[in-house]
Amino acid sequence: MARKKSRSTVQFQLVDIDYEVRTDNYRPLSPIVILYGRKLDGDAVTVHVTDFFPYLYMELPDGATGTTHECNVVARDLNRNLKETFAGEARGQPWRKQYGQQRMHDIYIKSVEAVTRCNVYGYQQPRTFLKVTTYSPKDVPTIRNALWERKWGRQYRKQTYECDFLFVLRFLVDKHIRGAGWIEFDTDQVQSAHYVVAAPSVRAVDLAQAAPLRILSFDLEVSGRPGIFPEAEHDAIIQIANYETVHGAPIDQAYGTPTPRSYKIFQWKPYDKETFVSDPPGAEVVLCRNESDMLTRWAHYVQQQDPDFITGVSCSWLS
Repeated sequence: MARKKSRSTVQFQLVDIDYEVRTDNYRPLSPIVILYGRKLDGDAVTVHVTDFFPYLYMELPDGATGTTHECNVVARDLNRNLKETFAGEARGQPWRKQYGQQRMHDIYIKSVEAVTRCNVYGYQQPRTFLKVTTYSPKDVPTIRNALWERKWGRQYRKQTYECDFLFVLRFLVDKHIRGAGWIEFDTDQVQSAHYVVAAPSVRAVDLAQAAPLRILSFDLEVSGRPGIFPEAEHDAIIQIANYETVHGAPIDQAYGTPTPRSYKIFQWKPYDKETFVSDPPGAEVVLCRNESDMLTRWAHYVQQQDPDFITGVSCSWLS
């Protein structure tokens, strides 16, 4: 008799969120919401969430009441119109041809259903709207624009709602998950750093604590020219200093900062003795052959340290 798999609950603090859409030659398969976080024990976790799809709301077509048959007709019409729209783009100008070809599929609309909602503008009473669910987040603004611009006929020149939500924001709002909030899900997978779960099993958790998040600060030094701001084409990077701390780590009484998890300096030119009297206390200095070797080693170091946040001087362009 086969043993029944035991289910466990995994909790983690959300650090970042992203998504991707996986497709085949005929239709988008599914958008995948990707959650990145860290558990209380310090382990990093990545969660791929399936079965969550983008959607928008629209007014009922003229004379419709929201029956199942009417919803099926709307789904058929919207799907046909989207297919014709992207087929036209594929035959159009060269700069739009590749875009149209990439979005050519057989099925775009996942479902259309009648729902009762309230338009808060003007304090209106609840009434019936159509909830249009698609397979790709990119199709939501396409439907919105086409309906508003009467591209698909007067019958479908209707007001749409909630079309401008970023897909990942829609997921967080629907799941009641706050930024840097805690999330839990049930799984029968063994202990892992990567999970694949269905959206219904993901839920927010109210925990008033922080995971041991890793924060990596770095600073670059370059072989600059007097009076000229450094340029990558002319001024080589000669040193990269890194200081990684963990949230909640003890404070170093000598410096008043959290005790570092790692303090490492990569360089490929000797210290200028007039500037640096000695190596910084507690730092590990890694001597490299050249700039390329140093950057390669630094990239491997960052991957190994697996920081949750990266910060430094004049590095806002990283975000």
